[in-house]
Amino acid sequence: MFDSDQYIGIRHITNGDTFDGCDCLGLVRLFYKEHKWGLTFKDKGAPVTAEHIHDKENWDRLFRYLNRKMKRVASSDQLEFGDVVVFNVDGDLHLGIYQQEGMVLAMSVPVVEGKTKSVLYHRRIWEKAFKRGYRRV
Repeated sequence: MFDSDQYIGIRHITNGDTFDGCDCLGLVRLFYKEHKWGLTFKDKGAPVTAEHIHDKENWDRLFRYLNRKMKRVASSDQLEFGDVVVFNVDGDLHLGIYQQEGMVLAMSVPVVEGKTKSVLYHRRIWEKAFKRGYRRV
């Protein structure tokens, strides 16, 4: 199993996807890149600006990508290491990566640009907000 400790404490930077800073999608990109799993999570890849991060069009584009490139996971109890987790907190969608034993690596919510950091959420925190999961094929 890959050590997730190196991903804890990464600062939130919109459109970032490095250990120096990333947003929730960038954290997924970084995790998949470091594992050499081949998915870029970029589709017609215009960067998303901070003021448009919550636009429905951006999420629709991401869901189209996920539905084409990955297999949908029906429920939270079927998640496996590396699955992409989509969860909804107070009407905002967020992404994370399922680790093991009920833990999801994600950016801390609520998001504050430059201050929020990546954390491991326990199942009791994220499961009630779970919307869908995706697995690489």
